[in-house]
Amino acid sequence: MPFTPAGLGIVEAGIVGVLTLVYNVPQTEALTIVLVDRAISVLSIIALGSVTYAVSPMRRGTGITPIAPAPDAPAPEPSFRG
Repeated sequence: MPFTPAGLGIVEAGIVGVLTLVYNVPQTEALTIVLVDRAISVLSIIALGSVTYAVSPMRRGTGITPIAPAPDAPAPEPSFRG
């Protein structure tokens, strides 16, 4: 169970640690890499999702019809079990 939503903060700290300790990237550059990566990930989903929502014909319930029984189908008889 994550402590924060989407691992925000904990995942970034881990990635900074790996970049710093394993790949010998300076800490400020590792932090910059992580923040830019998170910003691109979040903002690209928001931007692409907004465009998809705007051009979708199914937005705001348009095109969705309620399911109705077929007009020639007989109504089911109630069954009582005692």
